[in-house]
Amino acid sequence: MLLVAMSNSRPFDAIDALKAAGFDAHCRRPCATWRIAGLLDDYFSETILRETTLRQA
Repeated sequence: MLLVAMSNSRPFDAIDALKAAGFDAHCRRPCATWRIAGLLDDYFSETILRETTLRQA
C-alpha cells in the first residue's frame, strides 16, 4: 500500500512529520500529474524488484 499526503501550498506541512505519521510520499497542491505518475512508477518498480529478489532466494 502506498500512502501519499497531499497538502495545500500554504502553510507548509513538515514532511518529516507526515512521514512519521506513515505517509510514503508528499505532494503539494496544485500537483502536476507527472509527479503522481512518477511516485507510482517508483513504488511499483521497487515492489516488482523486491518480489523478484524474494522469488530468487
